[in-house]
Amino acid sequence: MKKKNFPFSLLFILYHGILAAGFIIVLLSGRLSVITDFMSLLPTYGISEGVSAAEKKFAAKQNADVNILIGHPDFNTAKSCAEKMYSGLSDGNIFADLRLESIPMDMDSFSGILSKYRYQMLPEYAVKEIQENPGDFQMNSLASIFSPLTFNSIENLDNDPFFVDNIIFTDFLQKVSGITPVMPKEGVLAVENDGVWYILLQGTLSEAALNISNTSGGVSQIYAVGDSLEKETENLDISYSGFPFHSYESASGAQKEITLITTVSIVIIIILFLVMLRNIHVIGLFLLSTFFSILSALSAVVIFFPDVHILTMIFGTSLIGTSIDYAIHFYLAYAKRDECENGRCVAEKLSKNLSVSFVSTVLCYFLILFSPYGILKQVALFSCAGLISSFLTVMGLFPLVSRPSMISKKALAWRLPETKKHGSFLFPLFVVSAVFFIFAAGNLKVHNNVLDLYQMSDRLLESEKTAGRVLGFMSSTYAIVEGNNEQDAREKEYLFSLELEKLRCAGVIDNYLSVSAFIPPPSVQQTNFEISKALIPFLYEQCDVLGINPDKARSAWEDDFVALNFSGIPASLSNMMNRIIIGSLGEKYYLAVLVFGGVGSGKVENAAEKCEGVTYFQKSRDVNLQLDELTEIILKMLTAAFIVIILLLILVFKKKGLQMAVSPVIIILSVLSSIGFAGLPVDFFFAVGLLLVIGLGLDYMVFAGNSGQKPMLAITLSYLTTALSFGSLVFSSFRPVHTFGLTVFIGITAAFITALCSKNTGKK
Repeated sequence: MKKKNFPFSLLFILYHGILAAGFIIVLLSGRLSVITDFMSLLPTYGISEGVSAAEKKFAAKQNADVNILIGHPDFNTAKSCAEKMYSGLSDGNIFADLRLESIPMDMDSFSGILSKYRYQMLPEYAVKEIQENPGDFQMNSLASIFSPLTFNSIENLDNDPFFVDNIIFTDFLQKVSGITPVMPKEGVLAVENDGVWYILLQGTLSEAALNISNTSGGVSQIYAVGDSLEKETENLDISYSGFPFHSYESASGAQKEITLITTVSIVIIIILFLVMLRNIHVIGLFLLSTFFSILSALSAVVIFFPDVHILTMIFGTSLIGTSIDYAIHFYLAYAKRDECENGRCVAEKLSKNLSVSFVSTVLCYFLILFSPYGILKQVALFSCAGLISSFLTVMGLFPLVSRPSMISKKALAWRLPETKKHGSFLFPLFVVSAVFFIFAAGNLKVHNNVLDLYQMSDRLLESEKTAGRVLGFMSSTYAIVEGNNEQDAREKEYLFSLELEKLRCAGVIDNYLSVSAFIPPPSVQQTNFEISKALIPFLYEQCDVLGINPDKARSAWEDDFVALNFSGIPASLSNMMNRIIIGSLGEKYYLAVLVFGGVGSGKVENAAEKCEGVTYFQKSRDVNLQLDELTEIILKMLTAAFIVIILLLILVFKKKGLQMAVSPVIIILSVLSSIGFAGLPVDFFFAVGLLLVIGLGLDYMVFAGNSGQKPMLAITLSYLTTALSFGSLVFSSFRPVHTFGLTVFIGITAAFITALCSKNTGKK
C-alpha cells in the first residue's frame, strides 16, 4: 500500500514545487500584470495575425488616451479651472503626455510644408478646377487675394502668386471642423455648447497609471483633482471620457466583488462545517486544500499568460467550493474508517471514484482550452491547475499528515435522515425533465450581446454623453488598412477614403478621418503636381497684375518632384494624425480610418470589401456574431464531452456506468428548461457553464451509484460547498459571471437531486 501511494506524494511535491518556482520567477521579472479591458476578451479569429496585431496596437493607443472637458458658462473661469487642473495633474507619474495649450491652427503652422509641397497638396476640387479651366482658377485666386474677407497673409505672393496656400489651409480647416468643433482660442482648445464654454484637456496615461494595482494614482487622482475643483467653483462641470475611466471603474468593482465573494464563500463554508460536523480539525484540512488549489491555479495562469484578466479571478472564486469536494470525501471516509486502516488505505478505497470524478471534471475544463476566447483559456487553465492540485493534495498529502478525529455524535450531520433501501427513480425524473424541456424549448435561442459585458455608472455615462455631444469625434467603427510598405498602405487607404467620401456625400455616414484626407498618397501628389503645371501659361499675367517677379514662383515647377511623407505633418495636425498612423509591424505597414455614423447600414462594410487590404471593424455587431458562433462551438464541445464521459463510465463501471450516464442528460434538460422558462438567452457564458456542469454534477452520481453504502453526508456537503461557490457568482454585477454562476448552480442542483433518486443498495 505504501508503494502504491508514494507516486501521488511525489507528484504532489513536484507539481507544487514547479508552479511555485515559476510563480516566483514571474514576480521577480516584473512581468505580472492584471488587465480589465473587456474588449480584449473578445475573439479576433477570421482576420490575419498582422491585422489583428495592428488592431490591438491601434486600440492600445486609444486605450491610454483621456479627454477631460472643463465646462463653465464663463470662458475665463473655465480656462482658469482648466489651468488649475493641468497644474494639479502635471506633477507625478500619472501622464506620459498631458496637453492644455493648443498649437494654433494658422498659416504659420503650415508654412513649413506649404512652401515646398503646395502644388502636391492641392485639394481635389482645386485640381479639378485647374484641369477643366485654369483661367477660372486664376481669376478666382485674384478675387481671393483682393477680397476684404481674406484673413490669411499675402506677404508670400512671390512664391505663391495663385494663393494656393490659402486654398490648402482653408480646406484643412473645413475638414478639421467637420470632425470636431473644438478649436484654438486664447492658447487652449475650446468650444461653446448650449451656453457653456468647454476647455479640452488631453492626456495619455503612463503605464504605471494604467496598471489597476496602482490604486493610489492614475484615474483616482484625476477624479480627486476634478472633484476638488467642482467643490470650489460654482457651476463648474467636469466630464471625463476615455477607456482608462471605464477600466478603473470596472476594475474597482471587480476587485470589490472578488474580495466579497471569496470572503463570504469561505466564511459560509467554515460555518457550514462547524454546524454540520462539530469538528474544528476539519477546517484546517479544507483550508489547506483550498490554499494549495488557489495558489497553484494562480501560479499556472501567471506563468502561461503575460496578462491575467480580472474576470479570471472572479470566475476562479468558484474553485473554492469545487476544490473542497475531494477533501470532503477523503475526510468523511477517514472519519468512518476501520480501526486497522490508515490514510493510505482510505485513499486507495477512494481512488477509483475520485479519479473518475476528477477526470470528468478536468475534461470539461480542458476542452475549453481549445476555445479562441482568451478569458476562457485563462479560466480553464486556472480551474484545471487548481483541480489537479486538490486531487494531488488529497491523494498525496492528506494520507501522510491527516489524522482527523471522528465526527461528533452531536453533529447535525448525523441527524440527516437515513436513506432507506429503494430502487431507482431516475426514469420518472428523466420523463419529468423531458416534458418540461418540450414546453420550454420554444423559448430557447442562441443570442449574445457584448454590451452586457459591462454597465458604466451614471456619472461616467453622463460624462461620455457630454463628451460625445461636445467633442463630436466619438466613434465605434474603424477600418485597418494593411500595405506592404508605407506607400502601399497610403495608396490603399486613399482608395478606401474615396469610397467613404461617396457615402458621406450621400448622407450614409457623418464623416470620416483618414490621413489621405489631409495628405494625399504619393501617386496623387504626383498627379496634382503635373496638373498644376497648367497654371504656368497664366503665371506671367498673374504676376503682372500683382506686380511681382514671376521667376521665383516658376522655379517651384522646375524642381524635381518630392512627395510629402508623414514626417512632414504640420504640428497642429500631428495629434489627430498620430491617432490613426499605426506604423510598421513585421514586414507590413498599417493605417487606421475612423468612421463616424453609418453604423448598421452595411454600406461601409461593402465599401471595405471592395478595397484591397482593408478590414472593417464594427465591434459590437462583429463580436455578437462571433460569440454566437462560439456558443455553437461550445455546445458541440458539450456533445463531445458527453460522449467521452459515457464511454469512460462504461469502461470503468460497466453496467452501472449506463445508469450514471442518465445523470448528464437530466442535468442538461433541467438547465435548458429553467433558462427557457426564465426567458434568458442561450449565450456564450451559459454554454460554458452548461459544459462545466456535466463534469461537476457527475461527481455526485459517481459516488452515489458506485458505493455499497450511499455516502449521503459526503454528497450533501460536496453539493452545498459547490452550490455556495457558484451560487455566490449569481450576485455579481458582471453579466457573464452572473450567467455562468446561475447556470452551474441550477445544473449542480439538478445533479444533486439526480443522485438522490439513483438506486440505493443499503443504509447510509
